[in-house]
Amino acid sequence: MVSASRRRNQDSHMARPPRIELAGACYHLTPRGDRREAIYQDDEVYSLVLTP
Repeated sequence: MVSASRRRNQDSHMARPPRIELAGACYHLTPRGDRREAIYQDDEVYSLVLTP
């Protein structure tokens, strides 16, 4: 049998609810790697990604 405190701990690791998407809305995106690590090698590479 699983204790109540353990059950609560497991519940805290559930996926977040789905995002609500609205037509014409603006969204802020934050790219990052696993464990929130940086995904760009340096500022030069970062600026290349942002250049259209």
